[in-house]
Amino acid sequence: MVEDLVESINAKINSEIASEISNKLGKKREEIFVSETEIGKILFKEKLFNLDLSKGDYYKNSLFEELAKISLSLDDYLAPLDYISPTRGSHKRVLTNSAETEIDSIILDFYNSKNKNLPYLKEVFKILEIEGNLNVERHENFVSIVSLEKKGKKVALHNLGYGYSQIIPIILKVTTMANNRRSKNILIIEEPEANLHPNLQSKLADVLKTSLDYFPNIQFVIETHSEYLIRKLQYLTAKKELQPEQSAIYYFNADKYVSRDETKVKKIEITSTGNLTDTFGPGFYDEATQLKFDLMKINKEQNN
Repeated sequence: MVEDLVESINAKINSEIASEISNKLGKKREEIFVSETEIGKILFKEKLFNLDLSKGDYYKNSLFEELAKISLSLDDYLAPLDYISPTRGSHKRVLTNSAETEIDSIILDFYNSKNKNLPYLKEVFKILEIEGNLNVERHENFVSIVSLEKKGKKVALHNLGYGYSQIIPIILKVTTMANNRRSKNILIIEEPEANLHPNLQSKLADVLKTSLDYFPNIQFVIETHSEYLIRKLQYLTAKKELQPEQSAIYYFNADKYVSRDETKVKKIEITSTGNLTDTFGPGFYDEATQLKFDLMKINKEQNN
């Protein structure tokens, strides 16, 4: 049965290709044959039965023709999805409408957004200890200059350090996504900790928590190697500022550690007490501890 199905579909595909070639090149291919199997008849020839007798006993189309009407477009699935890469920041003082780094287009979207969600920005800036208000100047509808304004004095974004130019695009992307009135928006952030001091890596968890408080319709998918970010999520969950169901960790083991008992990908949850339901693979949490023991061993050997 399965072999007949494969044979029939293959013949149909060959026929379609041959027909296309014939149309393109003006050559006839009368030697094309399609297998006359039962499954082939059901798929390509038999008309579908219609239970609604008011419309007639049968559909006009075959099963294959009806299936072909179904849109395979992924637009409905991809529309709520957005992505920020690790190279989102910039050292440049002047940003243009389009460039290699994402901060240029994110700043433009933020500037054009009607609702800039200023209370959210103010709270997040306070968490990150960023003083002043964000100011975006536009010139010739092509150039953007971003600065922080405090007491009438402006400090250009590129003078604050590369780390801030890495984290501000994330915050602004959240504010613009929040304006989409979908039931769910998904933001994928790759390595949000890139070029950030450990203290700021930890505060990323606070930013995510605040973002969820303000915009519950946004779901975050974070690809990270930051122990500080995960530890802070555990802390916030233990303090009841985050609920256990608001987070889930999917850990990818290195191939050399995969076995019958240790899967390639395993789900780890944060419990209400802040504990993890499973352990990470070697080299994640335990690397600092291992280095400490190695250093103690070297010192001991040198003292003997």
